[in-house]
Amino acid sequence: MQKNQTQFAPKSFEDFVISNPRSREKLNDIFNADKPFPGGGKNAICLWGTYGTGKTTLAMELPKLLEESRNMPVIHNSPSILSSSRFWELTKCGEENVTTIIQGLNNRIYQPALSQSGWRYEIFDEIDVIDIKKGQPRLKSAMTHSENTVFIFTTNHPDKLDRGIIDRSHLIEMNQAPVEHMADLAEGWMCAMGLSSGEIDRATLIDMAKESRGSFRYFLPEVQTAVNRYLRTALSNSTN
Repeated sequence: MQKNQTQFAPKSFEDFVISNPRSREKLNDIFNADKPFPGGGKNAICLWGTYGTGKTTLAMELPKLLEESRNMPVIHNSPSILSSSRFWELTKCGEENVTTIIQGLNNRIYQPALSQSGWRYEIFDEIDVIDIKKGQPRLKSAMTHSENTVFIFTTNHPDKLDRGIIDRSHLIEMNQAPVEHMADLAEGWMCAMGLSSGEIDRATLIDMAKESRGSFRYFLPEVQTAVNRYLRTALSNSTN
């Protein structure tokens, strides 16, 4: 039985694979208000790591997670707290020039936020694409003067970020997860697709995890392919 990949998207923070235990602890501290945020000169969360580890997916969930962690109800004039562009904004840095990005940001940050907490959320995907000498200092300045805005960044290259942006951010590492953990996830996906966890041996799943180098864009389709192949073979054998 074939399923869309969105079937296996994370349903909660616990479903996300955070490769660095200290980074997971840091986010939990923020959600539980043990770590004041925004506060201490930091008003950003920067998710960094290799390709395909779920950084953008988590970035788009963080506004909801942050709001819910404060026990704020979902706003009533939107079918989903994450569907209101007035509540959060996603900027794909590789698709716009820096002038357009900064102008758009400056226009938005002075508008009232619709989140229950009163914070506006600005998500910048692949922030390292913005020029470190010309563009990032302008973004850093906007961060400094934004009193009601939380910034969420993703990057594959933290070494290409302005030091001032890094200093204003909580850094969350999302690199390759342990292969055993990825195999555990694969066994859960297999059950959702109608197989028991043992019908594709664990050694095969671990080999797939190693080949993926931490990328779930590679790993999930490979697991789905293996399951579909198994089901097709089983069906063929049952009709012979």
